[in-house]
Amino acid sequence: METFGDGIKQQRAALSAIVLLFWFSLYVYVPYQTNYLTSQGVSMDTVGVILGIYGGIQMCFRMPIGIYSDVRRKHGFLIALGMAFVGTASVLRVVLPAKTGFFLGNVLAGFGSAMWSAFMAMFLGMYPVTQKKEATSRVMFYNNVGKLAAFVCATLFYPLLGMKFLCLVCVAGGYAGMGLGIWLKGKRPPEAVKKAGFSLHFLNSRLILFSLLTLMQQGVQMSTAMSYTSKVLENIGASQMQIGLSSIIYMAASVYFSGIVSTEAVKKRGPQFWIPFSFVTIWLYCWIVPNITNVWGIWLCQIAAGLQTGLLFTYLIAEAVNDIDEEQRATALAFFQMTYAVGMTVFPMLSGMIAEHWGLKLAYGMLGIMGILGVIISSIYYARIRGKKE
Repeated sequence: METFGDGIKQQRAALSAIVLLFWFSLYVYVPYQTNYLTSQGVSMDTVGVILGIYGGIQMCFRMPIGIYSDVRRKHGFLIALGMAFVGTASVLRVVLPAKTGFFLGNVLAGFGSAMWSAFMAMFLGMYPVTQKKEATSRVMFYNNVGKLAAFVCATLFYPLLGMKFLCLVCVAGGYAGMGLGIWLKGKRPPEAVKKAGFSLHFLNSRLILFSLLTLMQQGVQMSTAMSYTSKVLENIGASQMQIGLSSIIYMAASVYFSGIVSTEAVKKRGPQFWIPFSFVTIWLYCWIVPNITNVWGIWLCQIAAGLQTGLLFTYLIAEAVNDIDEEQRATALAFFQMTYAVGMTVFPMLSGMIAEHWGLKLAYGMLGIMGILGVIISSIYYARIRGKKE
C-alpha cells in the first residue's frame, strides 16, 4: 500500500480536485466539438478521425504507462504530466486552424488521458481494501462532476464567446491541475520497491471480459451522447443552448447514477442485474435517438445515456479489477483502459464514415448492436456464476 503520511485527508482532497479539473479540461469543448468542426468545413468522416485519434493514442500508450506506474510508482509525476498535456492540447486548438488544431490537440489530450491509470491507482491506494468499491464510486463521481461542470461552462459561454474561449478555459484548468499534481506526496514504501517488477499475473478472464464489455460501452458513448447526438439535435433545429442543455442533462444524470452505486438499494440488486439492464438501455438509446424529431425526447434519452456512463461504467471498472492485487493495479487498469480505448477509437471513426455516406440512422443502428451483444454476454457470464454457486 502507498504511504501518504499524516496529511491523508488533504491528499485525498487535492487528488479529488485534480480529478475534477482533469475531466473538466478534457471535456469543456466536447459538447460543441462536432458542430464547430463541421461549421468550419470539416467533413463528417474527418471529424470521425479527429474524435478517434483521442482514443487511438490511449490505446497505444496506456499499457506502457500503467506498467511504468506500477514498477516505478511515480503516480504524482504522471498525474502532473497528464495535466500538462491536457492544458497544452488546447493551446494548439487556439493557435492553429480548426482541423489541424483539433487533430493535434486530441493527440496531446490522448496522451494526457493515457495517464488516467495513475490517477485511479493513487486514488484507490488512499483507501483500505474493504472500501475499494466505494472508492471506485467516489473517483467516478468526481470524474462525472468535472464533466458536468465542463458542459455547464460550455453551454453558458460557447454561444457568447465561442470555441476559443472554451479552449482557453481548458488551458487554465489543465495547468492548475498540474500545479496541484506536483504537490501530491504519495510514494511507495521501501519494502515494496524490492518487489517491483512486471508480470502477466494480473491478466485473468474476468479482467478481459469486462474490458471488452467496456470497449462496447465506451465506444457507443463516445460516438453518440458525447459526439453525434449533438448533430442529431442540430439537424432537427435545436439551438446552441438546447444542444448544451442536452449535454448537461447527460452529465447530471451521470453524476447522479455514479453517486448512487454505493447505496443499499442499488447494491441489493448488484452488477448481475444492473450491467445487463444498462446494456438494454444502450440498445434502446441507439434505436430511439435518430428517430426522434423533438428536442424533449432526446433530452429524456440523455438520462439513459447518463445511467450508462455513471452506473454501468462504474460497475464495469469495479468488476474488472475486483481480483487484482494492489501491486499490479495500475497495470491492470491500464490494460482495461487500453482495451476500451479501442472502442473510443474505432467506433467514432466507423460511425463518422457511415453517417457521411448513409446517414446517422444507420450509424446509430450499427452502434445499437453493441447493446444487444452486451446484454447477451453479461447475462451468460452471471448465469454461469449463479450456476457455480448452486
